[in-house]
Amino acid sequence: MTYGNLRRQLTDSLEDKPFSELSEELQKHTFWEFGSIEEHFKYRNAVMQTYIYGNFPVFEGFNHMQYQIQNPEGFARMLETIIETDRLPELAFAMWYRGK
Repeated sequence: MTYGNLRRQLTDSLEDKPFSELSEELQKHTFWEFGSIEEHFKYRNAVMQTYIYGNFPVFEGFNHMQYQIQNPEGFARMLETIIETDRLPELAFAMWYRGK
């Protein structure tokens, strides 16, 4: 392993500590969205294993924060729908993963 690779691995995450505990009820109303092509997608399984009652939509073909940057109005409407209905609206690019 080269020094550069080791350094990248060590600095990959800003913190290395356990996830905060969240109640089952709070998890059921929380959404952790990942873009399918973003660098942080690799952490999705760890988040899903920790917050087993959460909601985990994947935005297929999107990078980190790409949807809210490219379509801020659509992103705002999506957030309004989640707040008002506790559900993700129908989005052609969203694959749905719900916890327990």
